[in-house]
Amino acid sequence: MTILRSFFGVSAMQIRGFIAASLDGYIARADGAIDWLDEFGDVDYGYERFIEQVGTIVIGRRTYDQVLGFGDWVYQGLRTIVVSHRPVDDPPPDTEVWSGDISDLVAELRRSETRDVWVIGGADVQRQFLDAGGLDRIEVHVIPVLLGRGIPLWPPSELEHRVALNSATVLGKGMVRLDYGIRRPG
Repeated sequence: MTILRSFFGVSAMQIRGFIAASLDGYIARADGAIDWLDEFGDVDYGYERFIEQVGTIVIGRRTYDQVLGFGDWVYQGLRTIVVSHRPVDDPPPDTEVWSGDISDLVAELRRSETRDVWVIGGADVQRQFLDAGGLDRIEVHVIPVLLGRGIPLWPPSELEHRVALNSATVLGKGMVRLDYGIRRPG
């Protein structure tokens, strides 16, 4: 399919989510901590293959601030768009801030990008992209942990979306990757 799309001049670029969630549907503890993922860090969940396909990341402000706290900027060489209404002080190279309408950002990405776009999140940013028709695919890595409470994978919305399961893969330590395509109406 990708070869045919490229042959006919249609971009094969996809806007994707690639995220981990607890079995009870949380991406972080209530305070944003993700320490519960540490024991699964040695599992090959396909990140290297995934990131090779990505040319641009879109990241929510809280997630951006959290990633900065990890030390060296891990997305060196990738165009980075921080979704925020606050200015970003001393951003890493190739980093810009988007404070406009998400639908406009989706349109700009579809016009300008040739490689995949990763919507890193958090949950609010992925929901905004989904509701704006901007997510094409979501890969959820289900972690066998029940957090009990925290930041939900999908915050509430008035919109309903249908997805189609592309694949389900059992990974190490009881993790499962669910790869869904977003079905468009019509």
